[in-house]
Formats: sequence, structure tokens, C-alpha cells
Amino acid sequence: MWSRKEIKSRGKAAFLRNYWKCVVVAFILSLLVSGLSSRSVNGQDANVVVDNISSSFDLFITVATLGTIIGLCIGIFVFNVIEVGGKRFFLNNREGPALIDTLIYGFRSNYMNIVKTMFMRGLFTFLWTLLFIIPGIIKAYQYRLVPYLLAENPDLEWRQALDISKSIMNGHKADTFVYDLSFILWYLGSAITFGLLGVFFVSPYVCASDAELYVTLKTIAQ
Repeated sequence: MWSRKEIKSRGKAAFLRNYWKCVVVAFILSLLVSGLSSRSVNGQDANVVVDNISSSFDLFITVATLGTIIGLCIGIFVFNVIEVGGKRFFLNNREGPALIDTLIYGFRSNYMNIVKTMFMRGLFTFLWTLLFIIPGIIKAYQYRLVPYLLAENPDLEWRQALDISKSIMNGHKADTFVYDLSFILWYLGSAITFGLLGVFFVSPYVCASDAELYVTLKTIAQ
């Protein structure tokens, strides 16, 4: 059994040792998450353009469709790869101050395999979510460790990456869910400070702690 308190304590210590670089990397990762979310409602932006330019419904559909496709492509070929680099940054930061250029690690290390594996992870999670919300959440936790596995081994085949993540998370999904909930007051504090606490403390703290959690779970599985 692992201790949430110990994992978060180690994560905080690692983050504070390399404070500003961790803040920058965590902020970039947060922007990527926000960017992916905004792509899902891209039709709203397209609607404004259509209202100003033309009342043509066909134009609206075209702009919305193109915006969605472009957003998906950026997410698949850029954002997901940077996410893997971000995980590697925080893994490296456990041992000593990591370098910010670790973010682009995925573009230099079997890029297409990382793209394919992260895409399959997202696809399977999405398909399970279509059935019911709960199975989708369970799958998200099962495949949670895929970007960390790729950060350590970018040559890992996608089926193997999903299977290993699923195996490591076996018996730990509920505890990991509680671990995630343990940050809720920090997220509330971030909201109260209009995101400032999130940028300068909460996000890098969570990212560093998540890296500690991955290493802990992998060690237990071995």
C-alpha cells in the first residue's frame, strides 16, 4: 500500500528544487489541455465568423468542420507528443533539475510511434465513454500511465503500452481516484485566486506528484 502523503511530499520537494522550470513546463501542459478542450467547441468560434461574414449555413458547416479537423490534427500530432515530453521532464526532475527542452523529447524519439500510441489511448478511452461515463472514467485510469511509459520507452508498441498501464493500475484505480481528489482544495484555491495559485504552485505540484505516483506504482508492479 502506498501513501498519498509521502508521494505528494516527494513531489513537492522535487518541484521546489527546480521551481521556475517546473512552473513553465506545467503551465505549457495546462495550456495544451485547455487547447484540446477548446477544440471540442470550435463550432462556437466558427459561428461568430459566419454571423459576421455570411448567413450561409453551408459556410458555417465548412468552417466548423475544418476547425474541428485542424484542432484534432494539432492535438494528435503536436499536443499529445508534448504531453509525453512533459511527463519525461517531471520524471527526470525527480533525480535533479530537468531541462525545459525535454518537452520536445517526443519529436526526437520515435515520433510516429508516440503519435500512434497516444492516439490509440485516446480513441479507446473515447469509445468506452460513448457507452457510459463510468466505463470511460475507468478506462482513463487504466490508461493513465501510457504517456509515462512512452516517456521512458518511446519504442513501446501501442498494444503493449496500454496493456502495461492497465496491469500496473490493476488494484490501484480507486486509490488513485482518491489521490486525485486530495488536491481538490488546492484547485479551489486556484479558482479563488483566478488561476494564479494554479500557475505558480498547484499545477507543477500536481505534475511532480503524478510522476512520483507513476514510479511508485511501477515499482510495486515489479
